[in-house]
Amino acid sequence: MDNIVPTNIKVPNKAYTALAWYTSYYNHTSGLKYAIIIQELVPQEDVEWTSAYISDRLYLEMCSTNKLAVIYQGQDNEQKINWYYEEAATYARRASVGNFNGKNAKYKPIFHLDSKDFSPELRANLVERLNTSKESLHRVIEDAVFMIFRARHRMIFYQHIEAEGLRWEFV
Repeated sequence: MDNIVPTNIKVPNKAYTALAWYTSYYNHTSGLKYAIIIQELVPQEDVEWTSAYISDRLYLEMCSTNKLAVIYQGQDNEQKINWYYEEAATYARRASVGNFNGKNAKYKPIFHLDSKDFSPELRANLVERLNTSKESLHRVIEDAVFMIFRARHRMIFYQHIEAEGLRWEFV
């Protein structure tokens, strides 16, 4: 099945987004392969980011951050994981044990995001969303964070988080 893939490409002194098709095929000797056929190069300043692209980019930047959280510290060692994975685990734990209806709504867990973890282009697009539509910004962030929950805390996500929505804030 063919799909359109926006891909960032750096050319000296100019940044482009490549609108390309990708297709997968199976090679009997080396397994699954992907072929990318570039259809058009568009200067990045001319490309408007869609909500889906912003959500995907936010998710990828959260997953690739260098910020780590210590989840275990013993006498001789400590274990660290991605800061957003730990944030999702904390949120999932709290969301699964509480009743946040009615007067308890103010105690609903909060998912924290640090804007310093994101690229300047992404931050600019998030600010633009904030200025045009807070609902759009909420939907973009919720979609990105939900991808982490679906990947790492599937059962808790579907039982306790998806229907209740996400409470988040920038720190």
